[in-house]
Amino acid sequence: MVRTMRRFGERRWLPIALLALIAIPAIRWGFDRVEAGAAAPWSTAPGAVAVVDVIEIARQLGVRERLQGELDARQAELNGRLELLQRDYAQRLEERRAALGQPASESQQRELEQFTLSLNSQILQERNAAKVEYAAYQAELESKFADQVRPIALETARQAGYSLVMARANVFAVSPEADVTTAVIETMRKMPEFSAPTGSAPRPRVGAAQRGGGEFRPNDR
Repeated sequence: MVRTMRRFGERRWLPIALLALIAIPAIRWGFDRVEAGAAAPWSTAPGAVAVVDVIEIARQLGVRERLQGELDARQAELNGRLELLQRDYAQRLEERRAALGQPASESQQRELEQFTLSLNSQILQERNAAKVEYAAYQAELESKFADQVRPIALETARQAGYSLVMARANVFAVSPEADVTTAVIETMRKMPEFSAPTGSAPRPRVGAAQRGGGEFRPNDR
């Protein structure tokens, strides 16, 4: 067997990996926290269930677009931090490489390769941490809106004789009269934070491209 020998002093530096920017999909709502409320003893139909389309409420009130803007800003901030970190690590690598002199010995090459692998590992950890931070921020925004919708949805349902409210995305089939979405939107539009005109854009068709990427899917959670 003939073994190909690498010439002594031949460079085989491992390049420092470029940081991948955080991939941010279009907003996908996770409003499990809005789904249900405690049974109301005054309900005219004990156990009756109403449904609410939280995604449509957010769209009609302009909340979806506002939250996407806040998420875009956080994404830009996180990517900026990662890019600064990557440049710092790349500079450290070049300084370490320059300090080795010419030509580098085998042990020096191995040392530099280990240093490069260490930097790449740190970059990966920071990138993963940024993704976790982004996901937590999105969940926080969704939770705040859920807290605003929940009491209004419950009160609207109670007045219509229902004792439980579920997110429409989680319901296989429902009678139209059990959907209290429109009534909830009308009530919330009277609130100061939602009273500013947001236009009356038509509901996007299913599969239409969205500004933040992805497609409009009314059952996305």
